[in-house]
Amino acid sequence: MKLNIMGLDESIEFNDCSNTVLIIKEPKFYSHVLKTISTIINDKNKTNEIVLLDDNDKNILPKSLFILNPFELDLNSKPLLKAIYTDIQSKIIDDGDLDIEFKEHIQFLNQIIENSLEDYNLDFDYDQELIVENYLKAIGLKVVKNMDEPLYNTFINYLELISELLPDSVLIIANCLEYFEHDQIVEICKYKNYKHLNVLFIESYLSNFDEATKYIIDEDLFQVIE
Repeated sequence: MKLNIMGLDESIEFNDCSNTVLIIKEPKFYSHVLKTISTIINDKNKTNEIVLLDDNDKNILPKSLFILNPFELDLNSKPLLKAIYTDIQSKIIDDGDLDIEFKEHIQFLNQIIENSLEDYNLDFDYDQELIVENYLKAIGLKVVKNMDEPLYNTFINYLELISELLPDSVLIIANCLEYFEHDQIVEICKYKNYKHLNVLFIESYLSNFDEATKYIIDEDLFQVIE
């Protein structure tokens, strides 16, 4: 993976089996880079100021996942919930017995509704074959957030969900590592490498982690690699 930022001479390269951190020390440029990435991914802003190229030189930044800080991790984001619903639906459909049982229960519920409508002198119509995904949406299935759970655990749980449900995703994680102890950062990186997740960390400052390739943009926008 190569992240190209307009104005910089070198691409920031990262992969799914090593650790890479982009450190931008100039505050305004740091803020501008994060804002631009956010608008590209979240607001579908079409600009080539920052591009993320895969091995086929295709810009995949608009389809990447962006985390601005660990306190904003959303285990119930639309991409994750959709992936959970799709996974559950696939498991039920692939198991013939479960598929039949699900449909029988839906028919039972439909019969309750039909019996309740007998008092009305009207004709009603409804979708009699509710698919699993729509049923999950109707009951509001979501991940329960434990407010007492340590931030580190939440972060690992998020990576676990991504690795299981959206394994081909590219994650750009900004302003996160300084919230963790050195040993926790090491474990986070070990985990993401074990799961083969493509992750680029972006920080304005990083004092407690040397086990990574660092692309450093200093206050004069001079670029060095450590």
